Amino acid sequence: HELRVVCNDELQKHIKNIVPKLEKNRGYRGRGGERVREECCNLMAAFCTAQFTISEKGVDRFQLSIDENLRIPQQFVQDAALRALQALSRNYYDGMVAENETSVQLLQQRCKEITLKWCGQLRSEIIASVTRGYSRGLGVLSRILIRPHLKLVVDTLIRKSLITAKEDTRDYETRKFCCIALADLVENIGVSDEYAAAYTWSADEDAAERKNDEADDEDEADELKALGIDLDVTKEKHERNPHYAAIVDEEFSFVLAIGDGDGDNNNCLLYDRITNALLLRFEDYEVDRRGDVGSFVREHTLMQIYRVVVMLAKTDGGGSSAKWLRPQLPTLMLNLILRQLSEKLDRVRRAAGRVISLLFDSDDETVQSIRFEHDAQIRAIFAGHSTVDGGIDWSNPAAVFPLLVRALDLDAYR
Repeated sequence: HELRVVCNDELQKHIKNIVPKLEKNRGYRGRGGERVREECCNLMAAFCTAQFTISEKGVDRFQLSIDENLRIPQQFVQDAALRALQALSRNYYDGMVAENETSVQLLQQRCKEITLKWCGQLRSEIIASVTRGYSRGLGVLSRILIRPHLKLVVDTLIRKSLITAKEDTRDYETRKFCCIALADLVENIGVSDEYAAAYTWSADEDAAERKNDEADDEDEADELKALGIDLDVTKEKHERNPHYAAIVDEEFSFVLAIGDGDGDNNNCLLYDRITNALLLRFEDYEVDRRGDVGSFVREHTLMQIYRVVVMLAKTDGGGSSAKWLRPQLPTLMLNLILRQLSEKLDRVRRAAGRVISLLFDSDDETVQSIRFEHDAQIRAIFAGHSTVDGGIDWSNPAAVFPLLVRALDLDAYR
């Protein structure tokens, strides 16, 4: 709550010292320590939002606390750490200007200790809580710290959003958070020629890089085994059901064919890569002893692809010279959403229905300007259901499947 009360320097000092003193006195230990962590992150978010006077050394000190809390397994702690990181980025990092040698060195040091460290940990770490926290952090980190290493950040998030054959690096929650981070990143940096021009990628370079990383991992594992250190700490092994398809390393590919006639900007790999990485996640049907764990990834990707498409459409609507939203993307996206709307799981249908409502019942002019194949017919089928009789229950197959049958009459949605 904003009280509009000015805190004097002495009071600010006492408030800023709460978190360091707690950590020095080991205040996170014992029962309820995670809740203390959560409230410490909320406190950091509060005084960063209030724009307390904080020295550069103090900023780095609080960043270390946020970094540590992003590694904690409990999601409510990571949520609070993410709020603190957003406040710190918005009110302190975004104001950094590389105007002299000292400020340039400070920027480079922070990029090394935050951006490069998080990307390196994401690529090599096998502890799920670490990969989840750092992937979330990269999505909301200040663009000042993202810009010098944009390619590394985007490529790392996309790589970690793919399924891996190795069980110790395969985590559906990490894939889910990487999708959310990619959408956060697009909203964070915006859609512009500046960032598009700063990004390059080729399939051959990506394959060679992955091969080198795998070789490094194998060499490290061999060295540890030679020292008698067993990396496999799993106490209980579960045999995979023989009826399940074998899990293999997934490789990035362009779901959306890009070619001539796609607008003025045919070389925008940055946003094309991000949208295609999200589209790929609708093929995430990983199954293990817990069931269809890939459904959690598909469920959350629904909102993320919507966010990215709206951002691209907004930039086009703003009179940009580049045609950022590929003409075929909305229809392909809608097809994938409709597929999720026909899934067996109620929560997946419910999530797909929410996006359908946002697409067809939104008052936002940008969303209304998005055009699909058979636009009038598809709108006649799905528009207006969120406002009639309190709204349709999208998880109810009896209400949803008749709409899907009508959509199947249109060639583009079969």
